[in-house]
Amino acid sequence: MARLGNTSLEDLPSFGRKLMELARAQGIGTPILLAEALYENHRALVEPAQRKNKNGKNVKDRKHDIDAITRMVQNHFNEEFAYNVQSKYLFAYSELFNCSIDYLYGKVNVRSTDPNMNTICQKTGLSEKAVEKLMRHSQLYLEGFLYQHYEYDFLYSDIDPEAAIDATNFWNDIIESDFFISLPEAWSEMACALQLHKATKEVLESVTSQELVLPSRDDFFSIIDEYYATHDHDPCFGDDPYDIYDNNPERALEILKEMLEEKRYDAGCDADKSKTVYWGCSGLFDRLLCNYFHDMADHFKIPVVKDYLNNE
Repeated sequence: MARLGNTSLEDLPSFGRKLMELARAQGIGTPILLAEALYENHRALVEPAQRKNKNGKNVKDRKHDIDAITRMVQNHFNEEFAYNVQSKYLFAYSELFNCSIDYLYGKVNVRSTDPNMNTICQKTGLSEKAVEKLMRHSQLYLEGFLYQHYEYDFLYSDIDPEAAIDATNFWNDIIESDFFISLPEAWSEMACALQLHKATKEVLESVTSQELVLPSRDDFFSIIDEYYATHDHDPCFGDDPYDIYDNNPERALEILKEMLEEKRYDAGCDADKSKTVYWGCSGLFDRLLCNYFHDMADHFKIPVVKDYLNNE
């Protein structure tokens, strides 16, 4: 039985790809395991018709049922559209994977069965996972940190053991501030500067590597033709470049280095300039980040019952 993890999603049609993503997210690795999960959790929806033996009596055979469901599952992986899948199986998949029917049909990109989730994701542009994290309101407790690093006597009696920082409120403050725009703006400038610097370095490395090995005959004369078209100077000093290439490869390599010297110089200047721009953008980003969060920390109040530290 082929494992789902060994199958490329790109090789599957639309519905089959979605079904495989859901199965993988649940740790279901093979079609037979998916069939067993359906059988154990939603048998009433997917149980095959009962067989009868030669005496006309109904026969219950778990293995037979699993095999039949497995064949159905394998067919579903090859389906392009959800409407080709039996409705009882679609309902079973939505129950097993806790996703909406609309998601299986491809009408929405949000798996959640909560209708508000799809609305929030559409209006904000946030992913389902991002919204789930924000809605979780994770609490970050400070009691352990304070007890571990500080020995102020009053903390042992006055700190609120339930006091915590709400992660959602933390990000809410950032979104409300100008930092919501200024941070991605500064980051994008730094990212662009970094990629341009990498590109100029690659050009410099390419030019430098050309000087190390004599290229093919055609490439060598292509470089010479390009050089002659833009320069009055003759690096061959009147000698036949074909004869030089064929009979004096060392001189040909020296001529190549001379012709590439200007390109190497320009590429080096571009690489140095792009590095300076990147360092500048990186420094601006780092200062923006540090200044903002340091200012937040400067106005932070440690949540203790009797707020000695904040003089209240």
